[in-house]
Amino acid sequence: MASDSWQYSGWADILISRNFDINAYLKSVDFIVPPYLYLGFIILVASAKIIAGVFWQQLIVLINILLGAFLAVILANLVYVFTKNKIVAFFITLFYIFSPEIMLWSRFVLGDISYMFINFFIFYLVAKFFLSDKKGIISNVVIITLTLFLSCIYRPTGLVMIPVILFALYLKIAKKEIRWGIFFFWFAVFTSILVFFHSAVIKNVVYWPFEFGKNYLKGWVIVTYQKGMVIHNRLNTYHQTPITILDYISITLDKFVHYFYFSDKMFKFCHKVINYIFFPPLYSLFILGIIETFKKGFSPIMKSLIVLAIMVIIEFSLFHSMASIDHDWRYRLPIFPYLLLIAGVGLNFLFKLFTRFGDA
Repeated sequence: MASDSWQYSGWADILISRNFDINAYLKSVDFIVPPYLYLGFIILVASAKIIAGVFWQQLIVLINILLGAFLAVILANLVYVFTKNKIVAFFITLFYIFSPEIMLWSRFVLGDISYMFINFFIFYLVAKFFLSDKKGIISNVVIITLTLFLSCIYRPTGLVMIPVILFALYLKIAKKEIRWGIFFFWFAVFTSILVFFHSAVIKNVVYWPFEFGKNYLKGWVIVTYQKGMVIHNRLNTYHQTPITILDYISITLDKFVHYFYFSDKMFKFCHKVINYIFFPPLYSLFILGIIETFKKGFSPIMKSLIVLAIMVIIEFSLFHSMASIDHDWRYRLPIFPYLLLIAGVGLNFLFKLFTRFGDA
């Protein structure tokens, strides 16, 4: 049980005591984040308590393992679709299975593994939708929408998938070649404007004109930005109390970069060694995969899907840069399948390169 596990357990007990009356439950829970954004996992925990009794924790861990295993299967399937290389798909699957993050968080009574599965399953459905020659746009959109809804009531970050899905729908309907250089330019411009607007709002939160969300915003700014927080409870990452809007922007950008950090001076030596073994190869293959994607010969559909995966990674980092990054980087977990998928493209490039050298 992690510290958050007890919070979820308490909320599940409230839901059970209200006989699964969602409206009564939501009125009974007071939290800085709207409680309906965690409702999916709370229903799962409450159901586990009823089904398994005192063994409910073990049931949640078993669900984590099963969903994690299923995610490995669909990840391997997508890697093979992108690379047509079973060896690459096999090694990426091993990379996933023996990831220190996956091995660590699967054993906790938390929603991170199940949420990671739900989130990537949305992408998997979108990919199959793109790659299918069959019609049935309406049925595919309905299934994707229902899964997206589940994601949005499972974790607040489920909301970041909405623009990704809308853009994916546009790409599918438009069926035209996108000039990705121009797209990423305007994506960067929009992101910069969003960061500036966000910083302006939180700097002047006392002037927030609407009652809706005002208490949440004020409370959140006090416990995060006013303390200069970058990584929760890792004081060595904190900034001085921000004064100007540039100070607020600086904290947000620092959080964006820290989201991808894999080492901290407060980590134990063993923790550092394990992360240095895992993350540098992952990030290197990821970057190589992006480069390989935009070389000639990669199909427009594959490029579109890789772009959607990159969007998910950036939007998750941006979301947590504007909100918070937890003490142990647990909030980074949902982007791992996307990193591994694109890393598979990079690994396939190296495989073909070494094969050519071997044949020479």
